[in-house]
Amino acid sequence: MATNKKPYDGEAPDCNDEARERQEVITHPAIPGKIESYELSKREMDILNRLLMGDSYKMIANACSINIGTVNSHINSLYKKLHVHSKSEAVIKAIRENLV
Repeated sequence: MATNKKPYDGEAPDCNDEARERQEVITHPAIPGKIESYELSKREMDILNRLLMGDSYKMIANACSINIGTVNSHINSLYKKLHVHSKSEAVIKAIRENLV
């Protein structure tokens, strides 16, 4: 039984599910009305808003009356909950998914 599908059909031969999932997130914005619950704390939301405003970690620490180590802890927690690896990824995800 022959198929019309070519080998790899435009995909790299070593693509895996995780790579495809990341590509899907990058190329397709969130579906309006479909908001995933990340269960962010109030402090995490405050910090995420400050990241969106372009504040540095030191500025966030001063504004929230916490030390930089605590800011780092909250940001690491944000990354885990949002399934991102950088400040820019967190900001993009927050905007795309209307988290802020």
